[in-house]
Order: sequence, then C-alpha cells, then structure tokens
Amino acid sequence: SNMSKGDLDAAAENADALLKSVKPGEDNRLARLIRGLKLFRDGKFTEARAAFEGIEGKALSEVGNRFGAAWAAVGAKQPDEAVKLAQSLLGAQGLEAFAVYHKALIEEAVGRNADALQSMAMAYKVSKGEILRVSAAYGAMLERSGDTSKAKAVYDAYLAKSPDHPVIGQMAANLGKTKTAPKTPNEGLAEIYYAIANSLSQDNAVDLSMFYAQISLALNPRDDIAITLLGERLQAAERWDESSDVFRRIPKSSPVYQNAQLQIGANLAKEDKLDEAVRVLTGALSGTARDVAIHSTIGDAYREKERYAEADAAYTRAANLLTKPSERDWILFYTRGISRERLKRWTEAEADLEKALKLKPEQPL
Repeated sequence: SNMSKGDLDAAAENADALLKSVKPGEDNRLARLIRGLKLFRDGKFTEARAAFEGIEGKALSEVGNRFGAAWAAVGAKQPDEAVKLAQSLLGAQGLEAFAVYHKALIEEAVGRNADALQSMAMAYKVSKGEILRVSAAYGAMLERSGDTSKAKAVYDAYLAKSPDHPVIGQMAANLGKTKTAPKTPNEGLAEIYYAIANSLSQDNAVDLSMFYAQISLALNPRDDIAITLLGERLQAAERWDESSDVFRRIPKSSPVYQNAQLQIGANLAKEDKLDEAVRVLTGALSGTARDVAIHSTIGDAYREKERYAEADAAYTRAANLLTKPSERDWILFYTRGISRERLKRWTEAEADLEKALKLKPEQPL
C-alpha cells in the first residue's frame, strides 16, 4: 500500500518489521524486494545486490531481481560482474529485445561503449524500431558516438510511423545539440521497473502496474514517460483527481507537457468540471498540428454534455489542422458527424460519417 502511493521509505519500514517476524521457510518476496530497493536507492549497492539475489521469483519479478543485481554491480564498481549478470538474461523467450537493450545500457554505464553500441543495434533490430525507449536510447547512443547521420535515420524511421511523437520529435529537432549521458544505476534499475509496469498496462492489472510504476519513480522521479504511465493507470482506475496530480508533475520544458495538460483537461471533464477543463485545454494549445488532439478533446467534453454546437466548432478547428487525414483520424469525423446529426445538419453529418468510413472501412461504429 505504501509503495503503491509512491512512499518507498514507509514501505521499507513495514518491510523491515515484517522480515523480523519471518519464520524459517517463509520467503516474503515483496518485503525483501522493498528492502533491496531502498538499499539500492540509498547507494548501498553491495547490500542491495545481496538482497536481490536472495529473492526467488518467477517471470517478471525474477527479471527485476536479476537486473537489479546487475545494476547494483554497476553501482558497486564491478563492471565484469555487471555485464556477466546482464549476459545471463539473454536468450529468455519473449525477452530478447528487452534483455539485450538493458545489457547495452549496462555496458555503456561501465564504459564499454563499443560493446554497448553493438548490443543496442541488436535491440533496435529485434524490436524492429517500434519500441520508443529502444529507438530513443539507440539514437542518443549514436549521437554520443558521433554518428549523427545514423541517429537521424533512427529518428526519421520512428517518425515515419508516429509523425507527431513529441519525444522523438524533440530529439530529431535537437540532433547534435542536446548532451545526453549514459544511465546512472538508479536510472537503469528504474527503467527495468518502468518496462514491467508498461507490460502490465496492456492487461487489466491496474494496481500491479501502478505498483511497479511507483517503484520506477522512486528510483528516478523525473522520468516524464514513467509519470505519464502512472497518470494513465490512475485514469484506468477512474481516479481522475489523483491522475491529474500526477500529470501536474510534468514540467513545461518536457516534450510530453502538452499531452499532460490534455490528460488533466480530460480528467476534469470526467469530473463534470467542464469550464475548468476547457480552460486547461485551451491554455495548452501550441498553434501547431499537435493541437488536433486538444481541439478534439474539447469537442468530446462539449459533446458529452450535449452542447453539440460548441462540440462541432471544436471538432472543426481540429479538422482544419489536418493537411491529409489518415486512418487514425476517422474518430474525429465520426464524432463531428454525431454532433452534426444531433444538430439536424443531416447532409454534413452524413458526409462526416462517410469520411470516417472511408478512412477506416472495417470500423464497426
């Protein structure tokens, strides 16, 4: 409960109290994990490694424990041990890209840059350039090695599939200008638990996903992508107010700030605070094509309150920003079509619904 609220110190106090009463044969994996995490965060890497290696687990927890031991070896200035531990996780079924990616991060963290670049290239290949963290890390590593042309190719390939992605977009815009650094032990281990939380977000394991996201943020509180994941998980639990508080942690300088404001606005609308929602969303407008999502969200908020004329106006502002609508834009024309149907503007409504159907012919709605 403490950890799910992001309080590692309180969680560790309860874990220590529990472990004092452990009987022979009882493993109490959760308590041992929390103890190991606090030792790790506090820089007691040798003790943390021993704690991680003493935990028996399966599947995701085992991955966290073993990579925890590897990153603890990085912190303890034991590069050979760190790489050896990372190497031992290669070949795990379904974890190929994940394992070689973290091996690359560890290799770079201990100064084995050539090996790191080779491993990251493999992670990028195995992931087919579709995983954000891998593509961003590979591009940054290429930049650090001086190969900006190859880094640009990595960014361009990702943006070809996700043209508006703010993180990769910012990296591409700042090519050769932004100085990034290899992961610290805390950042490295935080990355492990972010990945676990993100994998669980695909299921209905909302509480467990939030638990692991909080572990990641306890180790690296400034990871805006992990903050975003936690905010989204709270949305899935319909904890709108808490979700907004999480999104408010993201600073204006972050490439995902606009998205955070969009999510806060959406949460406010869910809480029946329409005027405040529209104020927040309007304040997040940037005057760029990325405003499509914000205008659409404003439209959704008005439509849910049956204020169809205002919804139509917001959807139209979004549609006017589209130079060439793509398949993903079907929902914009669909929702505007609904609003226009409610307004008895039949011809325009039919045109929008036909447009939505043309963009995504097999969409049952």
